[in-house]
Amino acid sequence: MIITQLIGGLGNQLFQYAVARKIAYERNVSLKLDVTGFDDYKLRPYKLSSFNIKAEIASKEEIVRIKKRSGNKFIEKVNQKIDTIMPYSRKHYIKEPFFPYDPRIEQIIDNVYLEGYWQTEKYFKSIASLIRSEVTLKEEMEGKSSELKETILNDEQSVSIHVRRGDYVTNDLTSQIHGCCSLRYYSKAIQKINGLLGSPNYYVFSDDVPWTKENLKINNPTIYIENEGPDKDCEELILMSLCRHHIIANSSFSWWGAWLGTNVDKITIAPSRWVNDPSRDMSDIIPEGWIKIDD
Repeated sequence: MIITQLIGGLGNQLFQYAVARKIAYERNVSLKLDVTGFDDYKLRPYKLSSFNIKAEIASKEEIVRIKKRSGNKFIEKVNQKIDTIMPYSRKHYIKEPFFPYDPRIEQIIDNVYLEGYWQTEKYFKSIASLIRSEVTLKEEMEGKSSELKETILNDEQSVSIHVRRGDYVTNDLTSQIHGCCSLRYYSKAIQKINGLLGSPNYYVFSDDVPWTKENLKINNPTIYIENEGPDKDCEELILMSLCRHHIIANSSFSWWGAWLGTNVDKITIAPSRWVNDPSRDMSDIIPEGWIKIDD
């Protein structure tokens, strides 16, 4: 059994699922999700139940058993110390040590608890088609979302733009870590796309559409997709993925929107700066073939 901790927003949850799904699939063992963190995490709820994922929710007993958390502080500390010196093939609890891809994860066999963000496709690229087939909606879109879906599917020049603001602006700590992509970045990205495609049509996804309408300068035909609340995040992600090309923010949400897209000729533009802290090595987060632009 592989158990993976889920925490954070939809994009983070997908990374955490994908790395564990790859290990479970290749080892032919079961995969379960630890969603207990959402009991106290009020910023985002568990989201993956909307998709056709292949995993069950782990019980607290299963989590305790694999993590070897007995409740005895002394024994738990001893087990943690033992885990730090064990080879990956014998570990039962693995916490992501750093942001770049860690190849030691390939040594995992079974009965492991994973904790981390795992933000690179290198952890699951070998089963990319499987992940894309599972990150699909269980329920058909209805109403406005269904209409947008048909519009995008019939548009051979569709380009998604994601403008992430929200807690990147309102939360001091998040703003300090990430910061928003600049208007200069979007201007350069739009100019690049226009130079490659001619006259594409833009679909702007944002948690602050009024701000984007006022500040983002786009001379091409543009449709703004209003964020209709947290219950619509999964539909928005899939709508974004249906666009043929993408301009993403420094956000795991739009990363997945672009990555899930199946257009073999897709152009994806991403910011070269993912976080403000230059000491964090985020070099593996942008897949090969995506175009990086400075902001």
